[in-house]
Amino acid sequence: MSINVSYERSDRLRFEAIVFIDDESGDCWQVQHELDDRPGSYGISTGAGAPVAAAIIEWRLSGNEFRFVLTPKAARLFGGVEVLEFIAVASGDDDLDAVAEHLRRIVGG
Repeated sequence: MSINVSYERSDRLRFEAIVFIDDESGDCWQVQHELDDRPGSYGISTGAGAPVAAAIIEWRLSGNEFRFVLTPKAARLFGGVEVLEFIAVASGDDDLDAVAEHLRRIVGG
């Protein structure tokens, strides 16, 4: 199993997102940021309900493995799982390092 990850941006909608899609289940979650907001002002969403603001305590990319430590509120989006770890595959114009740079700019870290 791997997770496809891509960076998406819409200047018309003034919105950008890092999109994670499970290639087996089709489940999706996103780190979302409005372009008019300051860096560090973001939310995560699974598409069910409103995004959870400032939901990531820390994150890292090591090789092709992402690790996210989530706030308790954000963990509820994933059935109470506070740490998400998975192998990622870039699917889009950006490679994993470029996606990580977008995450650093949006989330920090």
